[in-house]
Amino acid sequence: MLIRILLFAVSLILISCSGAEKEKNKFINAYKELLTIRLMYPDTTIANPKVNKILAKNGFDKYSFAEQFKKYSSNPQEFRDMLDTARERAKKEYQILRKNNKSNEMQME
Repeated sequence: MLIRILLFAVSLILISCSGAEKEKNKFINAYKELLTIRLMYPDTTIANPKVNKILAKNGFDKYSFAEQFKKYSSNPQEFRDMLDTARERAKKEYQILRKNNKSNEMQME
């Protein structure tokens, strides 16, 4: 009986950890996409509707995203690591998008 309880407790811990990790990755992905859009469209009148779509696609609105931002920022080291991850991914994605745009422009000429 004790073994069953122990196995159940361990499985609950593993499930909750994976859920927390999914939430964290969802936040990182949304932040990465937001950074990429801001790089591509410095004009806020163009970028803002795209930002709202990105947030919605990732299950956020501006308020829930801000809450997650505040929650994660309470652990400065982990938050810095998350933002670094998002920045690196955004930089790579932006470079790919720029290459594709340049390639498309050259084909049009």
